[in-house]
Amino acid sequence: MEILEQINEEEIIRHELSIVVLLNLCELLLKEIHISEDQHVMEELQLLIDKLIEIATNQKSFLLLAETLWFKAQLVSINRNFQEVV
Repeated sequence: MEILEQINEEEIIRHELSIVVLLNLCELLLKEIHISEDQHVMEELQLLIDKLIEIATNQKSFLLLAETLWFKAQLVSINRNFQEVV
């Protein structure tokens, strides 16, 4: 996951690679949230989702937007379950 985070922080040279990195990071963070239920990880995932939504909107990529909204729906579901427990 550290390699993906490093690539994400670098200057965007190849948009396709950056999008794949962001999507993979989202997937890994979702798995981490299921394990740890760490609020910081949830916030980090939300930032990545916001970034992907912006990219999808700017590129008019409906496929990317759909994938990103799926991650957002998963995060909302986790947040609801987490709040019910607390």
